[in-house]
Amino acid sequence: MAALELAPLMQNARGFRGWYGLQAEHDPDAGLSIGMWDSEADFEALAKTDAYREAVAKIRRFYAEPSAQHFYNVTATVEPKAARR
Repeated sequence: MAALELAPLMQNARGFRGWYGLQAEHDPDAGLSIGMWDSEADFEALAKTDAYREAVAKIRRFYAEPSAQHFYNVTATVEPKAARR
């Protein structure tokens, strides 16, 4: 998977909380990437590194058009209930 090029960089970056790669159920060419960071600044610090730019260049061919970045703040979460024993 193309995103695995970025995995080690993200995992070692300050403020990284997790990442989801989503593929549309009925369109294998459509997808969405969701990265979770403590702050936009933490992501931007990684994005400015040569290692990040090189990794992105390697996977750029998998994208039909340039990606658009949007930043959101978490306002609510729902966690699963603990399993009953």
